[in-house]
Amino acid sequence: MYVCAIADGGSGCGEQALLALFRQWDRHRQDGANPLPAMARQAAEHGRQAGLAADASAQLAVACDSFFALTEASLARALQAGSDDGPPSADECALLATLRQVPVLQAVGPNPVLPHGLPGALQWAGFAVLRWLDLGEEDQVEISPADGCPYSAGSAGHPAGG
Repeated sequence: MYVCAIADGGSGCGEQALLALFRQWDRHRQDGANPLPAMARQAAEHGRQAGLAADASAQLAVACDSFFALTEASLARALQAGSDDGPPSADECALLATLRQVPVLQAVGPNPVLPHGLPGALQWAGFAVLRWLDLGEEDQVEISPADGCPYSAGSAGHPAGG
Protein backbone atom coordinates (compact mmCIF):
# COMPACT_ATOMS: atom_id res chain seq x y z
CA MET A 1 0.00 0.00 0.00
CA TYR A 2 1.43 3.31 -1.02
CA VAL A 3 -0.22 6.02 1.08
CA CYS A 4 -1.88 5.46 4.45
CA ALA A 5 -3.42 8.94 4.64
CA ILE A 6 -7.06 7.89 4.90
CA ALA A 7 -6.31 5.30 7.59
CA ASP A 8 -4.49 7.96 9.63
CA GLY A 9 -7.91 9.52 10.33
CA GLY A 10 -8.60 6.99 13.06
CA SER A 11 -9.15 3.35 13.82
CA GLY A 12 -10.94 1.61 10.99
CA CYS A 13 -11.06 4.77 8.90
CA GLY A 14 -9.77 3.13 5.70
CA GLU A 15 -12.41 0.43 5.82
CA GLN A 16 -15.11 2.90 6.83
CA ALA A 17 -14.17 5.22 3.97
CA LEU A 18 -14.39 2.41 1.43
CA LEU A 19 -17.76 1.18 2.72
CA ALA A 20 -19.16 4.72 2.81
CA LEU A 21 -18.01 5.37 -0.76
CA PHE A 22 -19.40 2.04 -1.97
CA ARG A 23 -22.79 2.68 -0.35
CA GLN A 24 -22.87 6.19 -1.86
CA TRP A 25 -21.96 4.70 -5.28
CA ASP A 26 -24.67 2.06 -4.98
CA ARG A 27 -27.42 4.53 -3.98
CA HIS A 28 -26.66 6.92 -6.82
CA ARG A 29 -26.45 4.15 -9.41
CA GLN A 30 -29.81 2.74 -8.25
CA ASP A 31 -31.28 6.23 -8.69
CA GLY A 32 -29.79 6.46 -12.19
CA ALA A 33 -27.51 9.34 -11.15
CA ASN A 34 -23.80 9.85 -11.67
CA PRO A 35 -22.20 8.81 -8.36
CA LEU A 36 -18.88 10.64 -8.86
CA PRO A 37 -19.82 14.15 -7.62
CA ALA A 38 -21.23 12.80 -4.33
CA MET A 39 -18.34 10.35 -3.97
CA ALA A 40 -15.82 13.14 -4.53
CA ARG A 41 -17.47 15.23 -1.80
CA GLN A 42 -17.48 12.26 0.57
CA ALA A 43 -13.87 11.38 -0.24
CA ALA A 44 -12.92 15.03 0.32
CA GLU A 45 -14.44 14.90 3.81
CA HIS A 46 -12.50 11.75 4.65
CA GLY A 47 -9.42 13.31 3.06
CA ARG A 48 -9.73 16.53 5.08
CA GLN A 49 -9.76 14.49 8.29
CA ALA A 50 -6.60 12.70 7.12
CA GLY A 51 -4.85 15.81 5.75
CA LEU A 52 -5.08 14.88 2.04
CA ALA A 53 -5.12 17.44 -0.73
CA ALA A 54 -8.45 17.89 -2.55
CA ASP A 55 -7.13 16.39 -5.80
CA ALA A 56 -6.09 13.23 -3.93
CA SER A 57 -9.62 12.83 -2.60
CA ALA A 58 -11.05 13.21 -6.11
CA GLN A 59 -8.62 10.55 -7.32
CA LEU A 60 -9.83 8.20 -4.57
CA ALA A 61 -13.44 8.67 -5.72
CA VAL A 62 -12.54 7.90 -9.35
CA ALA A 63 -10.43 4.88 -8.35
CA CYS A 64 -13.29 3.49 -6.23
CA ASP A 65 -15.80 4.05 -9.04
CA SER A 66 -13.57 2.06 -11.40
CA PHE A 67 -12.97 -0.70 -8.85
CA PHE A 68 -16.69 -1.11 -8.09
CA ALA A 69 -17.78 -1.01 -11.76
CA LEU A 70 -15.05 -3.42 -12.90
CA THR A 71 -15.94 -5.81 -10.06
CA GLU A 72 -19.57 -5.83 -11.17
CA ALA A 73 -18.54 -6.33 -14.79
CA SER A 74 -16.29 -9.25 -13.82
CA LEU A 75 -19.07 -10.88 -11.81
CA ALA A 76 -21.76 -10.08 -14.40
CA ARG A 77 -24.08 -9.03 -11.58
CA ALA A 78 -24.78 -6.06 -9.34
CA LEU A 79 -23.01 -5.83 -6.00
CA GLN A 80 -25.22 -5.62 -2.92
CA ALA A 81 -24.55 -2.84 -0.42
CA GLY A 82 -25.37 -3.02 3.26
CA SER A 83 -27.47 -0.41 5.03
CA ASP A 84 -25.73 2.75 6.23
CA ASP A 85 -26.12 1.81 9.88
CA GLY A 86 -25.71 -1.94 9.46
CA PRO A 87 -22.82 -4.37 9.24
CA PRO A 88 -21.01 -4.93 5.94
CA SER A 89 -22.88 -7.03 3.39
CA ALA A 90 -21.32 -10.20 1.97
CA ASP A 91 -20.32 -8.25 -1.16
CA GLU A 92 -18.79 -5.44 0.91
CA CYS A 93 -16.72 -8.00 2.83
CA ALA A 94 -15.69 -9.51 -0.51
CA LEU A 95 -14.64 -6.07 -1.82
CA LEU A 96 -12.46 -5.58 1.27
CA ALA A 97 -11.01 -9.10 0.94
CA THR A 98 -10.27 -8.47 -2.74
CA LEU A 99 -8.44 -5.22 -1.99
CA ARG A 100 -6.37 -6.91 0.71
CA GLN A 101 -5.34 -9.59 -1.79
CA VAL A 102 -4.28 -7.24 -4.62
CA PRO A 103 -0.66 -6.93 -3.39
CA VAL A 104 -0.51 -10.70 -2.77
CA LEU A 105 -1.76 -11.42 -6.28
CA GLN A 106 0.91 -9.11 -7.68
CA ALA A 107 3.63 -10.86 -5.68
CA VAL A 108 2.66 -14.55 -5.83
CA GLY A 109 -0.42 -14.90 -8.03
CA PRO A 110 -3.70 -16.68 -7.27
CA ASN A 111 -4.13 -18.02 -3.73
CA PRO A 112 -6.82 -19.70 -1.60
CA VAL A 113 -8.66 -16.39 -1.05
CA LEU A 114 -8.83 -15.52 -4.78
CA PRO A 115 -8.08 -18.82 -6.53
CA HIS A 116 -8.89 -17.42 -9.97
CA GLY A 117 -6.81 -14.27 -9.62
CA LEU A 118 -8.17 -10.99 -10.97
CA PRO A 119 -8.52 -9.54 -14.47
CA GLY A 120 -5.71 -7.08 -15.12
CA ALA A 121 -7.91 -3.97 -15.23
CA LEU A 122 -9.58 -4.90 -11.93
CA GLN A 123 -6.22 -5.55 -10.29
CA TRP A 124 -4.95 -2.13 -11.40
CA ALA A 125 -8.13 -0.46 -10.16
CA GLY A 126 -7.50 -2.16 -6.81
CA PHE A 127 -3.97 -0.76 -6.74
CA ALA A 128 -5.37 2.71 -7.47
CA VAL A 129 -7.74 2.45 -4.49
CA LEU A 130 -4.94 1.19 -2.25
CA ARG A 131 -2.79 4.13 -3.28
CA TRP A 132 -5.12 6.40 -1.29
CA LEU A 133 -6.71 4.02 1.18
CA ASP A 134 -4.90 1.87 3.70
CA LEU A 135 -6.73 -1.23 4.90
CA GLY A 136 -4.36 -2.18 7.66
CA GLU A 137 -4.68 -5.29 9.80
CA GLU A 138 -6.37 -3.32 12.59
CA ASP A 139 -9.14 -2.19 10.20
CA GLN A 140 -10.36 -5.63 9.15
CA VAL A 141 -13.91 -6.81 9.57
CA GLU A 142 -14.16 -10.45 10.55
CA ILE A 143 -13.62 -12.41 7.34
CA SER A 144 -13.37 -16.17 7.39
CA PRO A 145 -11.03 -17.79 4.86
CA ALA A 146 -13.09 -18.37 1.75
CA ASP A 147 -13.45 -21.71 0.06
CA GLY A 148 -13.12 -20.16 -3.37
CA CYS A 149 -14.19 -16.78 -4.65
CA PRO A 150 -15.21 -14.35 -1.86
CA TYR A 151 -18.18 -13.27 -4.02
CA SER A 152 -19.64 -16.80 -4.07
CA ALA A 153 -22.76 -17.64 -2.09
CA GLY A 154 -21.96 -18.13 1.56
CA SER A 155 -18.35 -16.92 1.31
CA ALA A 156 -16.51 -14.14 3.14
CA GLY A 157 -18.00 -15.36 6.40
CA HIS A 158 -21.53 -14.36 5.46
CA PRO A 159 -24.50 -16.15 3.95
CA ALA A 160 -25.49 -15.24 0.41
CA GLY A 161 -27.46 -12.02 0.19
CA GLY A 162 -25.98 -10.40 3.28
